[in-house]
Amino acid sequence: MILAPAWAAGGYLAALRRTRCGGFRLNEAHTLDELAIAREQGGLAELLIPLDRALGFSAVTITDSFQSQAMNGRRPRARDISAVTGEFRSGDHVLLRDTQGSVLAIATAVVSSASLAANPESEVLRYDRVLA
Repeated sequence: MILAPAWAAGGYLAALRRTRCGGFRLNEAHTLDELAIAREQGGLAELLIPLDRALGFSAVTITDSFQSQAMNGRRPRARDISAVTGEFRSGDHVLLRDTQGSVLAIATAVVSSASLAANPESEVLRYDRVLA
């Protein structure tokens, strides 16, 4: 229902300020000048949102023994995964993490997270970008 015509009054928007977008809030934002100063002082990393939070993807953590194989391009099988954070379906983007929590790659799931336990030999991800 539009109230302005019912009240015989016009209206307009003089300003609009977005205070949040998804999980990001205005009070967490920084100006470009703040970022430039932080960069000059070597503190830019403390102001940036971690990649996994910014993307909001589910994640799989690989075993320590599989990490070097992943860095050489081998795709993880279900048995190479030590933990799953969140849920995913085939086709979803997923983060690949090491046991310290560092993001090693962004990948596309080829199976759902619900099916991992059923087949430890199933391939889980196809790499989109290897970051480490």
